[in-house]
Amino acid sequence: MKKVLIFNGYYIPAKNYGGPLTSIENLINACHDIFDFYVVSFNHDFNSDIPFEVSTNEWVKVGHANVIYLPDGKLDYSYSGMQHFIKSVNPSIIWFAGVLVPRKKIIGTIIAKKMHIPVLFSPRGELNEDHVKIKSWKKRPVLALLHLFGIYNNCFFHATGTEEYDGILKYFKPSKDNVFMVPNIALIKQPQMEKHIKEKNVLKCYFCSRIHPVKNILFVIEAMSLCKANIQYDIYGPIEDSEYWEKCMDKAKEIGDNIKIRHKGYLKREDMPKVVQQYDCLLFATTGENYSHTIAESLANSRPVVISRGTTPWDEIDGKAGYSISLKTPEVFAEKLDYLASLDESEFDKLIQSTSDYFDNSPLVNAAIEGHKKMINSIIEGNKV
Repeated sequence: MKKVLIFNGYYIPAKNYGGPLTSIENLINACHDIFDFYVVSFNHDFNSDIPFEVSTNEWVKVGHANVIYLPDGKLDYSYSGMQHFIKSVNPSIIWFAGVLVPRKKIIGTIIAKKMHIPVLFSPRGELNEDHVKIKSWKKRPVLALLHLFGIYNNCFFHATGTEEYDGILKYFKPSKDNVFMVPNIALIKQPQMEKHIKEKNVLKCYFCSRIHPVKNILFVIEAMSLCKANIQYDIYGPIEDSEYWEKCMDKAKEIGDNIKIRHKGYLKREDMPKVVQQYDCLLFATTGENYSHTIAESLANSRPVVISRGTTPWDEIDGKAGYSISLKTPEVFAEKLDYLASLDESEFDKLIQSTSDYFDNSPLVNAAIEGHKKMINSIIEGNKV
């Protein structure tokens, strides 16, 4: 089988890396029948220096992938070390997650070109304008230098949405033939653990992502302050920005007693279906996602979503599997939340069924697997999709 060597930064059992890890895991689970995957990961979690209890510096089998866990600095900026490593794997394609942090990317790309191995980059949201604006004083010079020196010239790029596609063209100016628009692969449909009981005039919402300004929790709290119904909002995920989280908690203390907000810590991947299905809906008003696995996770568990419009690829869910609402109208968020709270069990069951049907028939879900297979094969074989 064709070998796909992936430099992902972090991989299972990492818990704090979010979407990029989920994207690769779903890809491997869906496509391992035709590709042999080799994943390079740090031997610790994101924002942690505690090593995993795994073998390091050697390939181990993790699910359907071959994974090697390396300590920080291993292979970084090492021409001879990276050359030996790539030759030992002898991949058909090299795939880098992200474009900004150079570490292994620059040396790996130079060596791959000399070995005539195609290189694919997935920005994983790093080129979305909302992300570039954060610490732009650092990011824009890096992007400019990468383009100026032509480091990524003749490489391939994977965009999961139009904003990411536009960012790739803006910052790297590749041939459009070298840019592939393929949505991320969602989770498979999850069986229902038990009958869902929806309490009338109460809405149990959840959030599952890293706690960061991009995820817009403060906006959600402000919008919920306009609600009349009893709303429970449980937040799962690592606190990546403690100052921002303090602002959220300060705002939460100011709103009515009908709104209950709790931080529930980290949600283990294996517990996701059981926990998600205890809630009525996902409430997620992000300012920008190139895909958003947390939305896909909710839909895969037949739970409707209330999300921000124009900031994810999931706008078409509006009226089918929940609501997609402009961030300019917090009052509409409150209105929809109050409406969902007003539904009784039988009325809410219809929405759950509608959400389930949407996931089964969504082009965004069904096109992704075939799109990834075609993208990888076409790059390896030198053909267009």
